[in-house]
Amino acid sequence: FNRPDGHIAGRATAGVLAVSSAIGVLSAVSAPWLVPLLFGADFGPAVPLLWLLIPGQVLYNTAWVISARFLGAGRPGVAARAIGVAAVTNVVALGPAVSVFGAAGAAMLTSVCQGMYLAGVWWGLRRDGQGDDDVVDVRAHSSTVVAASASSG
Repeated sequence: FNRPDGHIAGRATAGVLAVSSAIGVLSAVSAPWLVPLLFGADFGPAVPLLWLLIPGQVLYNTAWVISARFLGAGRPGVAARAIGVAAVTNVVALGPAVSVFGAAGAAMLTSVCQGMYLAGVWWGLRRDGQGDDDVVDVRAHSSTVVAASASSG
């Protein structure tokens, strides 16, 4: 699992985090006018729910890249456990979250569970002593990805 391509996996993780974050910000900023434009004025009240879902999507996208690393290494159990815990938590907590907070509760819970998925695969890297020089230090790679994106645009 600790192969020379670990640096590539770290850059991929940082890149997905950076791009997903940028798309998330653009989506959040444009949602108030874009959602009603595309789906009609009746969907305007869905915008705050979208805002609650966007952070979770960024976390999920990042977790997916780390999960792919485990799958590629022939260790699907790490990713399966992480997403399994998140899914079971979502199923168990969905009823209470919706009864207390309505649709916003479901959206918040979705983002929390997607964060749990990321935490689970991240923990898998740390537990195995992997990723200390690549995926775990996404901050070092993020600045490179952001700088490369800015210079190429």
